[in-house]
Amino acid sequence: MKSALLQYPYREVFEPLEKICKKKGYSKIKIDEATGVIHASKGIQLFNNLIDLDVTVEKVDEQITRINITASSFKLSSGNKDLNEIEERFVETIYKFF
Repeated sequence: MKSALLQYPYREVFEPLEKICKKKGYSKIKIDEATGVIHASKGIQLFNNLIDLDVTVEKVDEQITRINITASSFKLSSGNKDLNEIEERFVETIYKFF
């Protein structure tokens, strides 16, 4: 799991995060603002090479928001180098976008 801290209010983070997911090639995106969870997937389920990305948005205070990113896959175990790289690149993209 990787994290990012942003100096943006909680409510202003969801729309840009959805755009980032689309930019990174994630097509199935589910957003639940009430729980602060964004779930995105990319790949082909038929070949079991789906990459799932869970993005949790947490309000730290009125102007600071924490974003936790967890990548998972059926074929790759948690903590795998490739999954860590996906998480790291997503964090870098978040910082570039904001």
